[in-house]
Amino acid sequence: MSINLGVAKGYLELDISSLTDAVSGAKSAFSQIERSGKLAESEMRLMQSTARGTGSVLSQAAAQTQSLTRALDAAKDKASVYKSGISGLNSVVKTARQEQATLAQKIQAATAQYDAHQDTVKALKDTYDAARQEARRMAQAHGEASDEAKAAAEAEESAGSAYTNALEKSRRYRNEIAQMEAKHGDLTLEIQHSGEKIEEFQTGLNNARADIANLRPRAAS
Repeated sequence: MSINLGVAKGYLELDISSLTDAVSGAKSAFSQIERSGKLAESEMRLMQSTARGTGSVLSQAAAQTQSLTRALDAAKDKASVYKSGISGLNSVVKTARQEQATLAQKIQAATAQYDAHQDTVKALKDTYDAARQEARRMAQAHGEASDEAKAAAEAEESAGSAYTNALEKSRRYRNEIAQMEAKHGDLTLEIQHSGEKIEEFQTGLNNARADIANLRPRAAS
């Protein structure tokens, strides 16, 4: 009886949907702010051009104030988007770390099961090897058609089947552990990518706050 020692491999793809959603949501909001800003800028240019054409100092001042106010609003909107994005990414990191902690416990438990099962595999292998040798001895001593040889062959078949089942169970344990370890690694990447985006968004938030601090007194004057 031949024993299949092959190991099936499982593969997991990195699931970064939460990270992607958080980033794409921010990008969409920024795009909308940019479109609104360009439209407002176009309107401001028209108002300023009209004010200069009429020569009205008040009209020019009003146009300038409105332009600064819209720029201030845009900076506030950006700050809000950055803050929301950072909050969402922090949630992604928190969830990923919780999943990692759960996976670590499962990996530890599965590894313990696998290690313990190896004693069973070894014992069944020894039984199978002994049964195979006995089957050969009986066949040589009494002939393959003899009752003794047939009984020994049946014992070999039974021992081989038990050993094969034990190997299959061992393979399942290894695959389960490998897939959980792969998922654990994927979550590490998700945490790293999220951290990089949090730093990027924090820089953007700091810049937006600086713009707000600069524009607020000018728009109020």
